[in-house]
Amino acid sequence: MVEKFTVAYVFEGTVAQALREIADELSEQFGIPNRYEYAPPHITLKYPVEDRVHRMQSTLEALLQNFCSTHSAATMTLAGLHVFADARVLFAEVEKSRQASVLHMEFMQCYLTSVEPLVTAGSRLSELFQKFDFAGEWHATIAARLGEKFDQIWKHCRSKRIERTVITLDKMTLIGFDGVPHSHVK
Repeated sequence: MVEKFTVAYVFEGTVAQALREIADELSEQFGIPNRYEYAPPHITLKYPVEDRVHRMQSTLEALLQNFCSTHSAATMTLAGLHVFADARVLFAEVEKSRQASVLHMEFMQCYLTSVEPLVTAGSRLSELFQKFDFAGEWHATIAARLGEKFDQIWKHCRSKRIERTVITLDKMTLIGFDGVPHSHVK
């Protein structure tokens, strides 16, 4: 069996609560799946890694432990609701500070030297998400695959406000595609 993992920053406290409330409301009012029922509110820092050799989880956990113990925290700002209209996705925008951008780039360099060699060379998943990993917009997806309800949901959400909040990027979590956080490293 192939397992998939993603490295993420998982929101806590009032920010997580605000994102969950929006997802709950949209699920209730529009009958769409609530993504927070299977994964916590988070920002993806490293898009999914397929574990074909069944040692990826321990390798990723060791990488996170080492990286977090040798790097300082950085800040980012939750900045409001936006959409990827072509993908029909509603998300909370996250603005990276310069320090957060550098921290992310350093993490990706560590990943490439310690984990990427375990990923099947030239795998479609690896190639597909390499651009995202380095240049992707940080965001917290609230609702995805909205189909024909997209315009109605976006119209509903335009009046909603997420308080602009500075967040400290001080931990990383390894999340399995079963939605369960496997490791939480500060």
